[in-house]
Amino acid sequence: MDGEYKVELQGTGQGEYKLSASLIDEAKQVDQEFSGQIAPNQQRDFNITYSATSENPLSTLASVDTVPPVVVINRPTENDKYLHSDDLFIDYTATDDFSGIATTSLMIDGQIIATTTINLFGYALGTRNLIIYGH
Repeated sequence: MDGEYKVELQGTGQGEYKLSASLIDEAKQVDQEFSGQIAPNQQRDFNITYSATSENPLSTLASVDTVPPVVVINRPTENDKYLHSDDLFIDYTATDDFSGIATTSLMIDGQIIATTTINLFGYALGTRNLIIYGH
């Protein structure tokens, strides 16, 4: 039947997996494959769309990334104190076990910053909030 179908994979071991979808009828044969890495108990979701009247009745296997990236701020640590004349050095890691990290955004008090070395002289005295997003 025409429609969108969801496939859920559950990791039972560490390593590579392969998902294959095939359509065979009187007129044609279509195969789609996707492979990736998975760990025990990890879940991978896929959407497959089938349309009998389409030129390509099976869509490309589209993975759905349901797990957000993990960002760890190594430095500064929470409640670190700096002098107004100090430079702030930001050290962090951003990882995503499924789709990877395309970009990261760093913000201090809601303002995007473009570097990991911050001259604090440009900021008023007080507490600051550092946020790092992985995309």
